[in-house]
Amino acid sequence: MSFSISTFIGSYPIVGFSGSRAPSHQLSTACSQVLSTMPSSQVAVGCASGIDQLVRQAFPQARVFTASCQHQGALAARSAQLVRFVAASGGCLLVFPSGPCPSAVRVSSSFQGHSSGSWGTCAMALGLGLPVLVCALVPVASWQAWAGPLAACFQLVSTPDPELCWFLASGSTQLSLF
Repeated sequence: MSFSISTFIGSYPIVGFSGSRAPSHQLSTACSQVLSTMPSSQVAVGCASGIDQLVRQAFPQARVFTASCQHQGALAARSAQLVRFVAASGGCLLVFPSGPCPSAVRVSSSFQGHSSGSWGTCAMALGLGLPVLVCALVPVASWQAWAGPLAACFQLVSTPDPELCWFLASGSTQLSLF
């Protein structure tokens, strides 16, 4: 049985996006391919350049979360609002990070990106129990090292080419409150 990204996305009422502000051409292409095959889902995205901008261009009706300024704290607050909205709406999150996960990032119900907004958003989504699909621009053999401290939450689900892979957390990693 093969994994279908469009079928996965289509099973959620809303799809949140997070990703690099300066994606490579290959990462932008992967995101654009997903956007071109998406069903007419509701979309939530941030106000940044890069991946966020690609999503806003493809879905002008998207719910856009805006930072009050460009300081790191305001950007983190914006990302946290996005994740909480997607979680409250029963959605999923797609993440397009341009680099490996920082070693200090941990699954948490609060935003803690350690200088990576994409991975911080991913870790918070995992902490809230959201299904998360990550696009990694790395050789398949390296995806777990690239996901670093979050790798145990994911399983490899698709490898459309030797330098690009997708890995999924089904949403069952929610933190216990007790």
